[in-house]
Amino acid sequence: MKIKKKQSVPHIKSAPKKERVVSRFRSIKTKIILAIIIPMLFLAALGIVSYKRTASESDKNARESTMTTMIYAGKYLDMLNASIDRLVNQVVISKEIQGYLDFVNSNLGKDKNEIYFEKTHARQEAVKLLNNLISSDDDIKATYLFARGEDNSLFSQGNSDVKHDLDSLKETEFYKIAEKTPDKLVWLGLHKELDSGNSDEISYSMTAIKLIKSTTTFNTIGCIVIDLKSDFLKSTLDSFTIRNGEEIHLISPDGRDQTNTDAASNDKPIIEDAFYQDILTSQKDHGSMNVTYKDSDYLMSFVKLRESGFILINLIPISELHASATEIAYTTIVFILLAALITTIFGFIIVINIGKTVDSIRAVAGKAASGDLTIKAVSNNKDELGLLTKSINLMIQNMRSIIEQVLNTAKKVTDSAEVVSVKSKQVSEVSNEISNAIEDISRGATDQAGDAESSVRVISSLADKIGDVSQNADDIGELTKETAQITNEGLELIIALEDKAEDTNRISKEIISDINTLNTHSLSIGKIVEVINNIADQTNLLSLNATIEAARAGAFGSGFAVVAKEIQTLAERSKNAAKDISTIIKETRDYTVKTAQKATMTETILSSQNDAMRKTTDAFKRIKESMDRLLERVENIFNHISEMEKAKEQALNSIFNVSAVTEETAASTQQITASVQSQIFDIKELSELAEGLGHAAIELNNTISKFKLS
Repeated sequence: MKIKKKQSVPHIKSAPKKERVVSRFRSIKTKIILAIIIPMLFLAALGIVSYKRTASESDKNARESTMTTMIYAGKYLDMLNASIDRLVNQVVISKEIQGYLDFVNSNLGKDKNEIYFEKTHARQEAVKLLNNLISSDDDIKATYLFARGEDNSLFSQGNSDVKHDLDSLKETEFYKIAEKTPDKLVWLGLHKELDSGNSDEISYSMTAIKLIKSTTTFNTIGCIVIDLKSDFLKSTLDSFTIRNGEEIHLISPDGRDQTNTDAASNDKPIIEDAFYQDILTSQKDHGSMNVTYKDSDYLMSFVKLRESGFILINLIPISELHASATEIAYTTIVFILLAALITTIFGFIIVINIGKTVDSIRAVAGKAASGDLTIKAVSNNKDELGLLTKSINLMIQNMRSIIEQVLNTAKKVTDSAEVVSVKSKQVSEVSNEISNAIEDISRGATDQAGDAESSVRVISSLADKIGDVSQNADDIGELTKETAQITNEGLELIIALEDKAEDTNRISKEIISDINTLNTHSLSIGKIVEVINNIADQTNLLSLNATIEAARAGAFGSGFAVVAKEIQTLAERSKNAAKDISTIIKETRDYTVKTAQKATMTETILSSQNDAMRKTTDAFKRIKESMDRLLERVENIFNHISEMEKAKEQALNSIFNVSAVTEETAASTQQITASVQSQIFDIKELSELAEGLGHAAIELNNTISKFKLS
């Protein structure tokens, strides 16, 4: 009988020195500090992300809104210039101006007294028309009508100091500019040659000059100059600025810069900046970019005015665009610092309080782990830490009570285990003698039965494998037949699919034909649109002639002028509609061409698909031939397996008869042996358990004696 070795009494270990001091990175203080710092870091990250997103959105919105405002501002200024252009065109073809200039040119060199009355009458009519021109538009400051000969030029009130006539004016720069486009009203920023004799120097915002040609001889007989008030431009520019530090500049073709701000004397002119040169060379009518201006970053937007050739430039400080984002950043910083200060104060108080309680509990737990159960933790906290302290004290008290009870029970178990151990040894010796005799009898029968059973298992396993082979062969036959049937069905489907592919190819060719027909119809519609454009141009020309006739008729032609304007409006609408139709037709033709190309590609793909279908059909035919040969081989396998089944049955019957007799003999002997051995095993186990129980009771007494209970 095996007797277990006496186990050593485990020693109650105290906490290692390395574990007594918690790592700084694992302490509660560190975790609380991290719990405070990590949200602060997330708040800081939120502030940074908010700042970047707000700055990006404000920059994007500023670009879009500023560009929209600049485009509308350019259209507004173009509309004002076009309005002045229409007034000037009416004046230069009027009978008063034409009559006065023709009279002056035809009477050069004659005695002034001879033509005094006729000249005075013609002059009064021309002056009256010029005054009406000024009064008809509040934005016009002054007009100059230059004619040949001394004292023949006409000026509005306040401009009588100008000494030029048409011949002397031809030597000036702004006249030479006007000569380059004689049929167009030319807009400039300055006319320095006229300003030198003007007491109200540079009091205009922009000026326009147009050469006047005779309606009869078509020769240049005069020149008209229009000055616009500076107030109208200043108010217009001011209305386009809404941000602090925002600047808007209107630069004339001759380089005059007018802005809504007062430039310092040492400021570099904007026309000398590199970005202005980029605007001049740009092919775009409008655009925006980030530039460096006055040593700061600015968002620059520009619009080129079509009517006058002026350039409208808007400059917004980037810092002003990001003002809202900067405010969010500052606000976030303030709140983060405030939150950090508050959480630091409260966290410091909480950490100190928790630290004291944890140190007290740790000291008590350390002594309890060493076996001293007489200690007690002390805490004045009314929170969860106070409840934890009370629970620790209650746990130590309950442990002390349990250990005292276990100590008493262990003594009783030790006494009982000694008695059981003695009795178990006596019963075990008797049972061993009986077991040895029965084992000798059963050993021979067991060996014989084992050999028979081994033979049965081998033959049975062989029979099962033969059955599995037979079943698998049957399954292979069925699957082969099904595969042959599926192959035939697949071959039929491939042939049908080949017919469908040919139908699809035919339909694709019909689609290409229809698309080409649609393209031909689009070309026919384009020719009709050209006819509409020609009609609109003729209508517009008739409207212009009607306007000229209405101007000649004066007050009597006002009704005719209204009709002419409506005809012109109708012609422009017809022309715009024709342009829209042309655009739609062009897009339709483009889409038609693309569709035709895709249809052609489809035809090519279908042709490739037909080739693939033919190859697939050939492959299925070869598969069918292979399946037929496979069926013949499977039938031969079936015949051989049937013969193996018959031989298997004969071998199994013989082995089963031998095994049955041997098993009956061994079964009775084994049953007796098993009963005796089970009894011996139970007795031995009982003896060992009794002995182990005694040792355990001794060890328990030794262990409990380590605790200090009183």
